[in-house]
Amino acid sequence: MTIRATFSRKPAVVLLAGLLLLLPATGDACRMYAAIGANLPDGMLYDHLRGDDTDFPYALYYLAPQNDDGWGIGYYPQFGGLPTIARGEPMAQNDPAYMATVVAIDTPPEPQITLAHVRKGTSGCYNVPNPHPFYRDKVGKRWLFEHNGGVNKTRMEDLIGSAYLASNPPNGSGIPACASGVVDSELYFLFVLKKIEEYGWNVVNGSAAAIRAMVAAGETGAINFILSNGETLWAFRKGTSSHT
Repeated sequence: MTIRATFSRKPAVVLLAGLLLLLPATGDACRMYAAIGANLPDGMLYDHLRGDDTDFPYALYYLAPQNDDGWGIGYYPQFGGLPTIARGEPMAQNDPAYMATVVAIDTPPEPQITLAHVRKGTSGCYNVPNPHPFYRDKVGKRWLFEHNGGVNKTRMEDLIGSAYLASNPPNGSGIPACASGVVDSELYFLFVLKKIEEYGWNVVNGSAAAIRAMVAAGETGAINFILSNGETLWAFRKGTSSHT
């Protein structure tokens, strides 16, 4: 099994699953988006995060009614810098802060890496701002991670191991309810980071090892993710077309 895509900083590359597949948002899954590039086309972020329903029916704004457990947008203004993260509890279409964030990041100079997410909560931590993208500081970088699909929390805790969990406890993106009621996606993030560390911070090899271990342990859920360390954007897809 291999990681589907690694996006470097040089091209302006976009991952927008809905647009790539031209499928409606169905099923119990979140929806996510990412973009990277030093010089993104003017208006691109606005179109893909809000747009209009004729030309951009799969913009996150229009996927929000089926994913109404909040929204999150994390972005790195500069390669190698710290990200800014904005979150909201209301559905994106009902939250003026979502539109304000979209307009802000679409104003030049646009961020060089952006991750965005609308949530369909399935594993706990409800009625709170969307904890995606999760963040973690490792090797002098702040990593961001977002996931759609679902994984078994008990299985993930077993794979991570008690020692690593004790030294890297879930932080719930700084949301107390999510730290105590751990979200499955954050456990997935921790396991991916653990394996990346074991592979000498080689993200592709470490992520592939994490995914293989999860599948070997019996994980059958959709495990799509987007990951960034502020320098590069990585994406992986495994799951049905309704979990993309």
